[in-house]
Amino acid sequence: MTHSVKGVVLKSKLLGDSLRGLSLYTDKFGSVNAVVKVKKGEFPLKFEPFSFSYFKLKELGDRREIQEGRLIRHHFPENYRELHYRSRLSQLFLTYHSPPDERLLNLLLTYLPVKGEFKKAYLLFFLKFLFLQGIYPHLSSCVECGSPRVVAFSPERGGVLCKGCLKNLETEPLGWSGRLSKAALILTKTSLKEALKRQELFRDADKILKALNLHLKSRV
Repeated sequence: MTHSVKGVVLKSKLLGDSLRGLSLYTDKFGSVNAVVKVKKGEFPLKFEPFSFSYFKLKELGDRREIQEGRLIRHHFPENYRELHYRSRLSQLFLTYHSPPDERLLNLLLTYLPVKGEFKKAYLLFFLKFLFLQGIYPHLSSCVECGSPRVVAFSPERGGVLCKGCLKNLETEPLGWSGRLSKAALILTKTSLKEALKRQELFRDADKILKALNLHLKSRV
């Protein structure tokens, strides 16, 4: 059976002189892997990482083959910083298998073209990604008792904890505060353009990113 899909190339791997393995995020199947035949020496943009293309995807038992492709829009990086940023976005999809979701695809297409403020853009993308995947950490109050006076973030418990609930943890929690929770919650709901007008929200970006990375790692 052959399907017409739209998708973003997350990763491309050379399997032979004329064969590539692609990891895609598509509108109809979510995260999928497929192979495509290309002429030796050719590197068509439609099959390059970060490109958004139409594909004809044929199912062959337990594998998929791309029979045709047509470029919609490429996001070919112009420098190392763009490459690094876009690779980080793709890596989130490669790390956590994603079902088809128009909101996730739109999120990816919104953040791939970003040309600057990469660290801040990545933080917003990460927060929104976790929310849409249904694995957003509990940040508004203590995940155990509901107290608003939080002092730590525990990937093990899936959110923030108050001082009274810091016991029987197998892993060391991260220092946290209500200010960090507030910033993360606001950034999750805010566009990049609006967030950049409020630089105070990024004061503790490194701490929030560290917590998010440990949170996702504990769930894959």
